[in-house]
Amino acid sequence: MKDPTNEADYIIISHSDFLSIVQPLVAYHASEGMRVKVVDVQDVYDEFNGGVFDPQAIQDFLAFAYSQWIVPVPSYVLLVGDGHYDFKDNYKIGIPNYIPPFLGEFDPWIGETVSDNRFVTVSGDDILPDMFIGRLPANSVSEAAAMVNKVLAYESVPIQGDWNAHLTFVADNVDAGGNFPVFSNNIADHYLTNDYIAQKIYYGIPPYGNIADTQAAIINAINEGRLIVNYNGHASVQNWASEGLFGITSIGNLTNTGMFPLFLPMTCQEGYFIWPDFPSLAESVVRAGDKGAIASWSPSGFGLSNGHDMLARSVYHAFFDYGLTRFGPATTYAKYYLEANGHNYDDLLDTYNLLGDPAVRLKILPFSIRLPLVTR
Repeated sequence: MKDPTNEADYIIISHSDFLSIVQPLVAYHASEGMRVKVVDVQDVYDEFNGGVFDPQAIQDFLAFAYSQWIVPVPSYVLLVGDGHYDFKDNYKIGIPNYIPPFLGEFDPWIGETVSDNRFVTVSGDDILPDMFIGRLPANSVSEAAAMVNKVLAYESVPIQGDWNAHLTFVADNVDAGGNFPVFSNNIADHYLTNDYIAQKIYYGIPPYGNIADTQAAIINAINEGRLIVNYNGHASVQNWASEGLFGITSIGNLTNTGMFPLFLPMTCQEGYFIWPDFPSLAESVVRAGDKGAIASWSPSGFGLSNGHDMLARSVYHAFFDYGLTRFGPATTYAKYYLEANGHNYDDLLDTYNLLGDPAVRLKILPFSIRLPLVTR
């Protein structure tokens, strides 16, 4: 890995348990013309930290690859394996730390949390990502295989029907934390073309005046197939809203085989995937076998609704206006936009993590190119 003659567009850092599982994904991205390099995470520790387990070694390796490998420099990084904060198994739970989290005081409210973003802040002194990073949060071979198979199906199986013309916008009820339906409308009413159908499920606004109806509507929407499921409101690690509008227990009711949405939760902490025995909603919906989400761009910390709104606007711009349809470039663009135009929202640069393959393309509708009439 310290050989400067190495080259790659796409680096997969995997725990050894999953090296064989990712081979179909390697073949797929290679067929796209990418130079793919697969690295065993133990080899990273061996070459960059004397064989000792440490997330800093992963950043050091990526910094070396970015600065020393043959140009063009690597663009995509995929971490294959879940991670948690109990590095020494002090709680005696015994869950392996497949790909450890990069921990730090990244959140002004809760303090220490995880930032996969910091693995790829490898050029300059800023906290902006220099590569597009995502994670498949697998805790077993079967979970890794399920996520790889979902990616391959999403990328290669033709669309059946028009499910990718539909988006669902879910909003929590209004409170001191924000007018969440208004934030949701900012996107649904202004950032989509007429080709798309925006369904609104806003808790507390008829016909979603009670919890049960709202929960059922969200599950039904996902099961019908959605391009994106967007959420604005409060959340905890395992649930949207204190009422549990959608949560980890909802996943068992999903049947959306082959119609996997991208989740964009503009909320707090539901991407906090680093508890060793308390899975987050984001990681759970991504690793659900043959259902759930293709990816989730989720927060591992708290945040303010105005910052979430700016982040959401910019990622929709990336997808629908600028043609950045791959998850990694679109979410990275949003972070750069937030940094250039936001005020005191730097915590979101670190706490928003992509759980999923950053090279996957959102299944947007085909572009309609209209040429002007030429007269002679």
